[in-house]
Amino acid sequence: MLDLYLASRAKVTYIKLKKTNYAIGQKVIDIAIVDDHQIFVDALSYVLDSESLIHVSFTAKNGHELLKELEETMVAVILLDLDMPIMDGREALHILRKKYHNTVKIIILSVHYSEEHIRKYMKAGADGYLSKDSDVRVLLEAIHSVNEKGYYFYDKVSPQLVSELVNKNTPFPPVLVGEPLSEREIEVIKLLCLGMTSPQIAEKIKLSIRTIENHRHRISKKIGANNTADIIVYAIKYGYHKIDY
Repeated sequence: MLDLYLASRAKVTYIKLKKTNYAIGQKVIDIAIVDDHQIFVDALSYVLDSESLIHVSFTAKNGHELLKELEETMVAVILLDLDMPIMDGREALHILRKKYHNTVKIIILSVHYSEEHIRKYMKAGADGYLSKDSDVRVLLEAIHSVNEKGYYFYDKVSPQLVSELVNKNTPFPPVLVGEPLSEREIEVIKLLCLGMTSPQIAEKIKLSIRTIENHRHRISKKIGANNTADIIVYAIKYGYHKIDY
């Protein structure tokens, strides 16, 4: 991620031009970046502040500085590193959830990345978890997702882990207001929840891969999903995929 930020201002301009087309009039999201690597923080702040709908309200080098800053300046989303001096992200996450409950959204942004890390910290109260190697567009998607939906799962997270972490309180806006899901689309949703890929689904229900991809596109458009993980959350929330809580 850092190499992309520091390469040139031209690349930042390119990212701005290619960014997701969010709705005009949407409220600017105030965020905080908490990390003890100043070059990384400066680069990330520059890129995020270049986005018209994101404002970096402040940065902090550790959890202690974060908590002090929050007493004066509240933000909507916090990008939180795990390994920091004085107060690390683990302790800060615990205090934030105890003090602010769900009024602030937290995305862990760390060099440590595995499904076990995702499981551990999202169960501890994080709303999303990303590697520092993530593409900036993925980070932007995560910021908007936690702000609007209350959670973010990267598309490569397994359906099994998404199912494990989703609970009855996981929000999902009721955006299905137009054409209802077809029987075929519901079938595709159920197979996605089982961890099947588009080629596997195509083989199972005897359709082309392109047809399955078209179904997935229409499903995403109807329910407001950004990725497969969103589809799985929707399926669980609305009874298309049953799990034991």
